[in-house]
Amino acid sequence: MIDPNDPIVECVPSSTHKFTFGCGSVYAIIDEIEGRPFRVFIKKGHTGICNQALLEAIGRLLTIIVQRTDLDLDRVWRTLIGITCDSGTFGRVSCMDMLAKCLRGKYSQPNSSEESPTWPPTI
Repeated sequence: MIDPNDPIVECVPSSTHKFTFGCGSVYAIIDEIEGRPFRVFIKKGHTGICNQALLEAIGRLLTIIVQRTDLDLDRVWRTLIGITCDSGTFGRVSCMDMLAKCLRGKYSQPNSSEESPTWPPTI
């Protein structure tokens, strides 16, 4: 549990998205209730403890955002998209950039001012 005040939900639909980078694979698991994200988990395969801790922290913060605010998800993915890293794969695309493309592909508003997203994201 992230927060003792969070509702206890034992079974909800979810989707798992795998992204592969030079530094390994990243998995984004998004639980949904009524078509909206409810919890976000980010896991990295074969990584150091510090990297996994940072990804888990980001997942927990995203969970708080989707559970406790009415923030437009378009604003969330627009904030994360374009973040780069030095993994040396896919032109320096980062875990957060791929998570942003995943959120954009699943939850982008049809009236968004940007072009309609493509799924799966192009790299």
